[in-house]
Amino acid sequence: MDFKESRGASQAWCLESGTCFKVDFFDEEERKIHFKWQGEDEEESSDIKFSITVPIKDDPSSKWMFWSENEDVLNKIMAMHDYTDACKEKSILQILSKIDSLLKPLTDPDNESDADEIEDDYYADDDIDASMPEADQDMARGAEGADSGEEDEIGSNFFGDVGSKAAVARLMSDLKTMKKESCKFGLDGSPRGDNLFIWDIKLKDFPEDSKLGKNLKEYSEKFKREPVIQLEMQFPHDYPMTPPFVRVVRPRFKFLTGHITIGGSICMEMLTKSGWRPINDIEMILVQIRSEIMSDKQASLDMNDADRPYGEQEARDAFNRMVKRYGWNS
Repeated sequence: MDFKESRGASQAWCLESGTCFKVDFFDEEERKIHFKWQGEDEEESSDIKFSITVPIKDDPSSKWMFWSENEDVLNKIMAMHDYTDACKEKSILQILSKIDSLLKPLTDPDNESDADEIEDDYYADDDIDASMPEADQDMARGAEGADSGEEDEIGSNFFGDVGSKAAVARLMSDLKTMKKESCKFGLDGSPRGDNLFIWDIKLKDFPEDSKLGKNLKEYSEKFKREPVIQLEMQFPHDYPMTPPFVRVVRPRFKFLTGHITIGGSICMEMLTKSGWRPINDIEMILVQIRSEIMSDKQASLDMNDADRPYGEQEARDAFNRMVKRYGWNS
């Protein structure tokens, strides 16, 4: 999707569709179009705002992203990730029309019942039911009342009080992406038990001719473990507004190699508030971590102590020292 075309179509939609949403501003570098709701009183200020990130044309890894600083708005539009992930390609005009309908309870409370009907029928139109498996339909509906095998596997406790509804919705979307694509990038991971906010990850398939690849093979033979790097990801209640905490569990790395701190945390600005962007999803984070480790040709394991796991506290302490050293915002 060409960004300039999307920008022009968005402006035309705001002018011609009868909506009260207006284009607020564009961010061409980030490929974002920002919208705000403007009532009849043009001087009236509103916090009903959202942004759309336009995917890069002909890049299958690039996708539509939706965000709002307003949690009520975010809770409504997070369903758009499932809508745009469906097989049928969506235009910016279709997307904006759907968002306009989803936000009716916020922009037109007097017609909330009608808007609810629109939202209830949301996943039934545009051939989504025909293009999505039943388990994915249940997930897209927030897993309320789902009886599919996949929902049983995910577990009802994912939707508890650990984090905000927006965080749960985003993590569910990230989980679906991981299940579809992770094998392509040497990744394997899922939530731990019934806790959506802690994930166990494996980085695998490192080149066998690399120093790290050779070490992992030796480690596997010596300790009877998989030749993988085990990570733990802990997500904050307001994810993706703030980054997850990511650490290596095992094996233990040789000091100052692979961008791994002495305590097992990851030395990357991307994982701090200074470098974090909410558009980053779990797959993107892990691809970057794997790439960062491999960028150090000297990345290797401490073969004398390789099977001793890193502790969480030592990882957090090392992370805080790193942030302070580089002047990043933790």
